[in-house]
Amino acid sequence: MIISPMSVKRSVIITIICSWGLMLSADEDVMTDLRRIMGNIKSEIEVKASIKKGSAKIPPRKSETWTFMAGMRKVQVRYSRYMNIPPYFEGRHSSLSADMGIGFDGGYFGNWYRGNAIRLIINGEDIFAQRMADTVEVMEGEENGQLRFTWKLKQNSSVTMTIVVPQDGHAIYMDIALSLPEIEVRSLQIKLNCYPGGYKPAYKQPSHRWVVTEFDEKDVPVEMKKTTPVIELKSGQDWVFYADKLQSAGSLGLLINNQDNPSGKIFMSYYGQRTELNYPVQTRQIRLAFYAFNLENQSARSMFLKNLEQERKVLKTLQLRLKK
Repeated sequence: MIISPMSVKRSVIITIICSWGLMLSADEDVMTDLRRIMGNIKSEIEVKASIKKGSAKIPPRKSETWTFMAGMRKVQVRYSRYMNIPPYFEGRHSSLSADMGIGFDGGYFGNWYRGNAIRLIINGEDIFAQRMADTVEVMEGEENGQLRFTWKLKQNSSVTMTIVVPQDGHAIYMDIALSLPEIEVRSLQIKLNCYPGGYKPAYKQPSHRWVVTEFDEKDVPVEMKKTTPVIELKSGQDWVFYADKLQSAGSLGLLINNQDNPSGKIFMSYYGQRTELNYPVQTRQIRLAFYAFNLENQSARSMFLKNLEQERKVLKTLQLRLKK
């Protein structure tokens, strides 16, 4: 039996990834080795799409899932929307309902919410709900997989969201570019939804949500499920750790490019956690990174914080290969 060099590499990758998932904390050398070994493996993206027929009053509904084959992981990006523009529909109808939009999936990334993880609000208007994305592009190859959505707005303006998934699948990086030459921006906001620890409260199972930032920490224990704490995010704070103390896995991390300088709030509950980031009105580029952990909460938190400095560098220097 002949074993190819590629097979050997893949076996090493499997060993490292399995070890990574079981370690109490991640060693940066292991992370570096993993990225180095995987550097010669092409990123691959699988696409599945479905369309639900509409009516005279409701546009057709299109749902797509892009699966990034990242080592032993399968990181997914989902986009479900009403096709509310000609030639698909001639009337007036929102592109999204509350549970539709762009979401993440694949293992615990699904706790970032498969249906509606992120919204962009300009001058109080939900940009993604106004109309479906005009173009969707993907790029595979020797480097990180990339997926780009573009929305054309009025007055020769546009919004471009590029999602980058590294070959080891440990994060989802996002770049939002705003071209608003003739729009007076009075407010600019990002809204994020997540369910750390999973969706068990929807099935009447107890939860103990827990959120940590650089300067604050709050929780919603099961006996206080009706409370709704709020955590303030001041300009310059760039990370959030979300978890559920009753679950042994499924915590989440958020990294904000600290050069963007948003301020905001995290609205907690016993179920979903809503994060609102308010950006300076002159902002024309927004960068975020999303993480999901299969480790025990304290170990995941330690791993997240230990790698923050490296992840900050990656987020700042992220290369977008899709050409405009």
